[in-house]
Amino acid sequence: MDLKNLREKVFEKDLGIGGYFSAAFDLFKIILKEDKMFAFLQFVFVLMSFIGLLVAYALLIMFLYSGNFVLIFLLYIPMFFIGKFALSIAYSYFVAYFFRKVALKVEGKDNKFSPKGIFTKALVISGIGAGVQIILFVLEKIPFIGSFFNFLVSIGIIVIFIWALLYFCDVYYIRDLALLESFDYSLELSKGNRLKKIITEIILVVGIVIGLVIIILPFSNIIRSFSNGIGLLPLVIIFSLILSLIFLYCQTIQIVIFLNVENSYLQSKEENSNYNFENREEIDYTDNQSLENIQNEYENK
Repeated sequence: MDLKNLREKVFEKDLGIGGYFSAAFDLFKIILKEDKMFAFLQFVFVLMSFIGLLVAYALLIMFLYSGNFVLIFLLYIPMFFIGKFALSIAYSYFVAYFFRKVALKVEGKDNKFSPKGIFTKALVISGIGAGVQIILFVLEKIPFIGSFFNFLVSIGIIVIFIWALLYFCDVYYIRDLALLESFDYSLELSKGNRLKKIITEIILVVGIVIGLVIIILPFSNIIRSFSNGIGLLPLVIIFSLILSLIFLYCQTIQIVIFLNVENSYLQSKEENSNYNFENREEIDYTDNQSLENIQNEYENK
């Protein structure tokens, strides 16, 4: 399927769960054909994550063997978290860039793409993620009741995510909206559309797990024989390649769901929506596209 047919498929009707998988696979093939760099960078990030974990594990064993626990706290732990946070920012930037670039490509507005503001958004998302992890880590260390508080906060985060944040990253990365405006827009899109994304992602995760089990089990003995020494490197490369393609498809289906849900929302609201991007001739990323500015445009018509 070419991009024109895909565009018609995504924007002409409510696709449904089966349609999401089909359209995402069509878009996935287009990306592999026309934007191979995205697949390569995805592979690089996954490979770097694996190598980083292996290096971190080797360094930890070395420090523990030396018995220098002061060095562990003063050098190893800060290096580990700094490296992890730096990789998180870089990957968030890649995802944000990918989301915006591909979404505009599907909309037929790829010539309007601008990377302006993407790094800031990647930094914000990484900071929020790091902050949540720190809070959960601190709560876990509270004597006696730490685990209970950690559990309550985790449940609260899940509830908030399902209630209002299912489309938050899509909105925040693709549309040039501020953090709170993205939250509001995500909440609007979530109304009546939560199950579409939840069920699709559950099916996707289950399918991935089953697929990996089917792939890994027949070769488990070979994998074990290669898991030591120099044989570990080709194993890591193969798994990185498989996971990078899986991640790329997952991100692709996320974009398809968002664009289709947003299109249905805008059609139902027509020109009365403050969030109406569809009726604008183009999406301008050179200036701040705040909801207040959009609303003023419609009030002046």
